[in-house]
Amino acid sequence: KNNCFISSWETVSIVSLFCLFVTIVKSLVSFVSSPLFKALTNFRVLRDQSSSI
Repeated sequence: KNNCFISSWETVSIVSLFCLFVTIVKSLVSFVSSPLFKALTNFRVLRDQSSSI
């Protein structure tokens, strides 16, 4: 019983750590990608304007 309890507790902790990791990665990606996306769109607009001129 003890071993089963320990293994299940380890599984729960691993799952919670994984969920926490996924949440951190998602927040990092959204935090990084929004300015990056804006910069890319601005760069694309600038490039299109310069090529049209």
